[in-house]
Amino acid sequence: MKEEYPFMDSGPQSPPGAFMGALVGDEVSNDRFELTCSMLSETWMLSNGLWHRMDRQNFLWFYVSRLLVQLVLIVSVCRLLHLLLRPLKQPRIICDIIAGLLLGPAVKIDTEELFDFFNGIKSEHGRSVHVTLAATGLIFNLFVAAVKMDPTMIWRSGKRPVAIGIVSLFFPLAMVILSSYVVMDQLISILKYKGRFYIFMAASVCTTAFPVLADILAELRLLNTELGRLALSSAMIQGVIGWFFVLVFTAVNQSQNGWLKGILALICYGVMLLFVAFVFRPYVRWIVRTTPADGRVSELHVFVIIMMVLGMAIATDAMGATIIDGPMILGLAIPDGPPLGAALVERLDLLATEVLLPLLFLYGGFIADVPAAASQGGLWMWLQFIMLVAYVSKVVGAMVPAVFYNIPVQKAFMLGLMMNFRGLMEMIIFLAFRNGMLLNRETYAMLIISTVGVTAVCAPVVAHFYKPHSGSNYPMARRTVQHRKSQTELRVLACFSDEAPLPAILDLLECCSSVHSRSSLCVYPLHLVELHGRAASTLISHRDSKGLIDTSQMDRIHNNFIAFEERKEGAATVIPFTSIAPRKSMHHDICSLALDKDATFIVIPYPRRDDTTNVDADVGIRAVVPLVLSQAPCSVGILIHNSSAPPVTSTPDQWQYLIAVFFWGGPDDREALSIASRMAQHPGVGVTVVRFTSMVNQSRDDEVVGELRAQNAGNNRVVINEVMANNVEETVSVIREVGNEYDLVVVGRQQGPTALLYDGLAEWNESPELGLVGDLLASQDFHSSFAILVVQQHAS
Repeated sequence: MKEEYPFMDSGPQSPPGAFMGALVGDEVSNDRFELTCSMLSETWMLSNGLWHRMDRQNFLWFYVSRLLVQLVLIVSVCRLLHLLLRPLKQPRIICDIIAGLLLGPAVKIDTEELFDFFNGIKSEHGRSVHVTLAATGLIFNLFVAAVKMDPTMIWRSGKRPVAIGIVSLFFPLAMVILSSYVVMDQLISILKYKGRFYIFMAASVCTTAFPVLADILAELRLLNTELGRLALSSAMIQGVIGWFFVLVFTAVNQSQNGWLKGILALICYGVMLLFVAFVFRPYVRWIVRTTPADGRVSELHVFVIIMMVLGMAIATDAMGATIIDGPMILGLAIPDGPPLGAALVERLDLLATEVLLPLLFLYGGFIADVPAAASQGGLWMWLQFIMLVAYVSKVVGAMVPAVFYNIPVQKAFMLGLMMNFRGLMEMIIFLAFRNGMLLNRETYAMLIISTVGVTAVCAPVVAHFYKPHSGSNYPMARRTVQHRKSQTELRVLACFSDEAPLPAILDLLECCSSVHSRSSLCVYPLHLVELHGRAASTLISHRDSKGLIDTSQMDRIHNNFIAFEERKEGAATVIPFTSIAPRKSMHHDICSLALDKDATFIVIPYPRRDDTTNVDADVGIRAVVPLVLSQAPCSVGILIHNSSAPPVTSTPDQWQYLIAVFFWGGPDDREALSIASRMAQHPGVGVTVVRFTSMVNQSRDDEVVGELRAQNAGNNRVVINEVMANNVEETVSVIREVGNEYDLVVVGRQQGPTALLYDGLAEWNESPELGLVGDLLASQDFHSSFAILVVQQHAS
């Protein structure tokens, strides 16, 4: 015994694999099982200490000690691999699976001490504790994944995702069955039941798992793109079909002991669904209704739901289904997002996903015999051929209906690659079939490596080549205020995440609206809501095609814009939207909506830093600004406002607003001057232009200033002052002379090449997205109460 297990030198020896054999389907004799059971006592759970005589060389013999070492080791390796492979756009799930393989039999250790240590880690002795915790982590991980899902996506999807989901499921299934018949003679040595093999291939290869797809798209920051939403909706359709197969498989599996057992299994499944629909669902909806305004869910409710998750896992296991079916159904019944969905994700996700679930990847690595799989070249080749057929047909099955619905071929190809994302759900299916003795360890290793390979290739390709706001559909004409005809409607996309910037935004919109012509301004208010407790992002339009407002999903912030529309009496149109998306990819919704609605100007708030500012709360919106600037399809205005602004009030009849414009020259300054020129048409707006002149002025700058003079001839509310500044000190002095009598200061983000600012201010620039002048005006050293609009002109 000592020679077989060199890391143990004392204490009773149990036959390793007794519990593992029971879990994975190996034959275990009764005497070995009883011997192993007799050893599960408190004596062998905890160590007496490293310096105890009996424990110096067999520290890993004890279950808890080994489990803790395994946990620390697998979590550390997973994190390290993700850190190393993240620049290559490799998803987290791929790094986790590879970490499990590296700690399994694939790695051989020559050093005796390390050999003893790693063999102690990999020992099958006491692995039941390891597997039990891994299963617990899996239960809560998939429950959380189900909580993040929105089942209403199914009937809100439309025809495109339904067609893509169905074709990309059944076409690969047909190709897999056909190809497996062709090469069946080559694979017969690793298959025991041909019929189950087809079910296995359908489940593992032909179905796109919604939780895996959502996680990978979120990592690639493509969750709220056009293709991202389409892929998620298609995966949800496939998930519905998958649940049907789960019911059939459960009934067939139980009917092996008689059809009555199969019927009883379906009846139990139906009773469980009725319980969820008529007991659990009303309970969680009552929790949502009674949750206080601060959104804090009672700990008692969270505890009750956790207990129900465990109870549902026991119930589904008892009725012949898997332990994950019940928890996932419960998760789907919980409303996603705040307050309840977000609370459950916040409390359970970290422990389940980051701590317990990695044990599943370690267990998967233990049973994957990679060296043995590599030695079987013929089997490896034919099995990979079938997998390749499945992956290629998956791409074709997604492309054909996508092209039919007028999606460009390149985007359709990217969609097909997204539908090939694989990970956790496929690994669970592989383990289930390994448990049912449909696969040996070599075949399991081949399939795991195939899963890792296809995702490792598809994810970086999609990340590199899919540019949501570029390509053939990108507008060729310059969408700027300067190049917009004065008679056409000005379309403004106004973004906000809370109520703080509303006074500044509404004042800006009032300036841009004309009181002499109707329909001169169209505003798209976009409420940016950070994604919490949801897997899929959502872009909600609150006005339908008939122009009617849907108030069911609107909030009081939108009501301020509706009141603005009513107050303008036809001079302005408001079409409100809400974007629920991760902060890191929220710019996709902003740019996509601006592109879709042919907006000319995007207004995005930027809180001014002062002693009363909550820096942590403003970090999210600040991070969005540079991404919008780099990808916007039109001009962008960064509206720097005071966080302590007063609440929104109705605009008085005698409304007055004073604006100052700093003009050096260049595209951004010309755009800023064009915006000010439009504002000057409002009878309540006064505009003062401070033009910094130099020895050399561009002719286009002179033309813009000349147009401003011509359009406002006789308008005493427009004043143009020319200032000669010979150095940086004089320029800064003029800027600092602007007083608090102004309500708004408009500047370009980048000044012309003749500006002297870059010689002395570039090294002091704390916020590059604001430019030199914008950063100077927004700094804490510049004491002011006016708002600041930093303008960037769109360049085609």
